[in-house]
Amino acid sequence: MKFDLFNPNLRHWKKLSGYGRRNVFQKCGFFDVVKYDLAKPADKAIPTSKIVFLTDLHCDSSVDPAVFADTINSIEPDWILFGGDLVSFSCFCERAFELLRRLKAKKGKLSVLGNWDKRRRRWFPFREWEKRMTDSGFRMLVNRYFHSGGISFYGMDDFKIGHPVPPTFSPDNFNIVIAHNPDAFVSFPPLPGHHIDLVLCGHTHGGQLRFPFFGPLITSSVYWRKFDYGRFIDNVSGSEMIISSGIGNSCIDLRLFCRPEILLLKVPLS
Repeated sequence: MKFDLFNPNLRHWKKLSGYGRRNVFQKCGFFDVVKYDLAKPADKAIPTSKIVFLTDLHCDSSVDPAVFADTINSIEPDWILFGGDLVSFSCFCERAFELLRRLKAKKGKLSVLGNWDKRRRRWFPFREWEKRMTDSGFRMLVNRYFHSGGISFYGMDDFKIGHPVPPTFSPDNFNIVIAHNPDAFVSFPPLPGHHIDLVLCGHTHGGQLRFPFFGPLITSSVYWRKFDYGRFIDNVSGSEMIISSGIGNSCIDLRLFCRPEILLLKVPLS
């Protein structure tokens, strides 16, 4: 398959909201908490779950583990999901794992690997990286499922430095895919009957440098600006995808008209 802007899968995707329509729930110093409510108005009687999604931490000296964790813990999430790219430099690993250890979730913490995590295997073998994530309270999912209390999760392997495998779910739960890179999901879209409700992604940093009336110049996606940031829907499968701008910076330590963020999601349990 040729991964480019002429991919026939692209015509099925519709953008529901972009950077200009962010629902900022809370401003927290250098980052925002952006809220998405996936519970439909007609489903008021259906119980919901509160999920925090953070990605592309690229932890460095500017991130205070205590302050950052206190902000997330004050939300009292049921689940915390990490979308990969923990650090860019090995000297910040201990700070990053300290931050992850401080995070508290009522039901669990799950993570996937990003391209920076896989590229840095010379720092830690995969088993050691998984052990450190486990010691921080995170269950790592690499083409693996995790089911709990009305929600099913699946973590896809990284698109750039991995072998992502698309999942198949039962329709009984609310089904969430965590994919560091949106290209992994767009390039292997679900067919009707795969029952994927939501995909959570990062990697693009929202472009990191955004320009008024244009958007980002670079997104590190094979589809360029097609999937830079925001909420999307696949009109064939009905699956929705949300791409976060993430927390940290990559390559250059600068953002322009592109605030770092974590996501707060309200999802139905059935």
